[in-house]
Amino acid sequence: MRLWFSVVGVTLLVLGVLTTSLPSTPALAQSSGEAFDDFAVGIIVDTTNPRSMAMAREGGFTHAKMIVNWARLEPRRGRYTFRESSENDLDNVMKAARGEDMKLVVRVDGAPDWAGGKPSKADTGAVEAFYAAMAAHGKGAIVAYEVLNEPNLPFEWGGDPSPSGYAQFVKAAYRGVKKGDANALVIAGGLSPAAQVDDLEFLRGMYAAGVKGSMDVVAIHNYGGNFEPETDPGSCGICFRRAELYRQIMVEQGDGNTPLWGTEFGWLLDSGKNMGQYDWMRVSAEKQAEYVVRSFQYAQRNWPWMTGLLLSNLDASTSPYHTAPQDGMPWFAILNKDHSPRPAWKAVKAWREQELARGASRPRLSAAAQAASPTPVAPTPEPTLAPTATLVPALEPTPEPSAAPLLETPAAQASPATAALPEPPAASPTALIRLRITKTGGTGANLRAEPRPDARVIAILLDDTQLDVVGEDVKAGGVTWKNVRTTGSTSDGVTGWVSAQYLLP
Repeated sequence: MRLWFSVVGVTLLVLGVLTTSLPSTPALAQSSGEAFDDFAVGIIVDTTNPRSMAMAREGGFTHAKMIVNWARLEPRRGRYTFRESSENDLDNVMKAARGEDMKLVVRVDGAPDWAGGKPSKADTGAVEAFYAAMAAHGKGAIVAYEVLNEPNLPFEWGGDPSPSGYAQFVKAAYRGVKKGDANALVIAGGLSPAAQVDDLEFLRGMYAAGVKGSMDVVAIHNYGGNFEPETDPGSCGICFRRAELYRQIMVEQGDGNTPLWGTEFGWLLDSGKNMGQYDWMRVSAEKQAEYVVRSFQYAQRNWPWMTGLLLSNLDASTSPYHTAPQDGMPWFAILNKDHSPRPAWKAVKAWREQELARGASRPRLSAAAQAASPTPVAPTPEPTLAPTATLVPALEPTPEPSAAPLLETPAAQASPATAALPEPPAASPTALIRLRITKTGGTGANLRAEPRPDARVIAILLDDTQLDVVGEDVKAGGVTWKNVRTTGSTSDGVTGWVSAQYLLP
C-alpha cells in the first residue's frame, strides 16, 4: 500500500503485519473440512528467499501475494522472458510458492516503454495479450492476478487518475486472463484510502464505466492506522472496517455477488524511530499482534462477502531494498531482519493452529443472501454497515466497541401473519404469540440486544427456531422488530429483537 497525503505530497509503500496476545477465539460452525476452506488467509511475501516462504507456511497462511512488473516480463512486444528461460521474475515467484505448497496471488505493476511506459498510456490490446500469455504460463500455479496497485494515485497510474481508464484496463486484463487460465481470479487493484482522488468515488466511477462483470474480486487496502480493527469506519479514514463502505457501494451498484479481498492490511510496528508523517500509525508489538488476529476474526464473524485477507507483510524487513529511514515496510513486517518471528507471527500461528485443530469451516452464504441490499442506520454520507444477515457466534467472547454486525435487509414484504396458541385465549392481553424463523436461506437470523440494525448480536437463530413474542413491535432503521424470547421457561429463554421479515407463525 502506498499512502498519499496531499499536504506533503510524499508516498510510502506500506506492507503489513500479524498478532501477539491471542484473544479468545469464538466458536464457529463445525465441519470436517479444513479451516477457512473458502477463505484466503494470505500474506504479502517480499522476497523469494526460501526461508520466507517456509515461514509463511509455518505461520498458517494459505496464500502468498508477490509482485511482478510487466516491463520485466515483456521488455519488447511479444517477447516474453518466461518463454525464453526459467530464470525470470514470474517463474521465480512461482517456484518460491510451489516449494512450500502455497497458493500464489500475483500483483502486476507498471507498463513497458513500448506500451507507453505507464498504465494510463497502455493500449488495451497489448494489455489483453500480455495477461493472456502470463496466465497461460502460470496456469495451475497462480490462483489470482491483481491488476495494478492503487490506480487512484497519479504516480501509480501514470497521469491523472481515471476511473474509466482503469476500468478499461481491468476489462482487457480480465479478457486476457480468462483466455490463458479460465479458473484464475482477476482482482481489481486495491485503491489507496488516503489519496487525492477519493477511493470511494473512484470505485463508483469504475462501476459507471462498466467494470461490473470484468472482475472476480474487488480489492481494498484496509490498513488499520492506529485504530482497533473493530473501529466504526464512520469515525476514521484509514481503518480496517473501511471494507464495509466498499461493500455498500458494490451492493448499490448491483454487484453484491462479487466478493471483496483485503489485499493489503496491517498495523505499523513502533520501531522507536521517527516515521515522519506516518508516526501516528505506530502501535506496540503487542498491539500489532493482537489487532491482526482480531481483524481476521472480525472478518470471519461479520463479513461473509469478504473471502480473502492478505496481510502486509511477512519479510520486507529482510530485503536490501527497504533501508530508507522512514520506509515503513520493514515495520509492517512480522519477521525480523534475520527471519526470526515477531510477536504477530507467533500470534497468527497460534490462532491458526486453534482453528485447524477444531476443523472450523467458514460458513457459506447463498448468492441471494450475498446480494441482499444493505440499509444504512442513518442517512450519513458514508454508510458504516454492510449488508445481509450475518453468521456470527451465538455469544461473543471478546468485546467489540463499535463492531456493528451486518444489517437485516428491509426488503419489500407482506407483514407476517401471527397466530395465538390455544391457551390462553387469543383475546387476552397476555396471549402468547409463537413464531418461527424462516426464509433465511440457511444462514439464520440475528437475535439482537436492541431493536436496531447495528445493535449487538446475541445469537444466530436458524430456520424453524421457535420464539415467543414478549413485547410490542418497534420500527427502526427501516425494519420492523419483534421482541421475542427463545422457547423455554422464562428463566432459560434468551430475549432479544429479530427482524419481522424472518418470522412466520
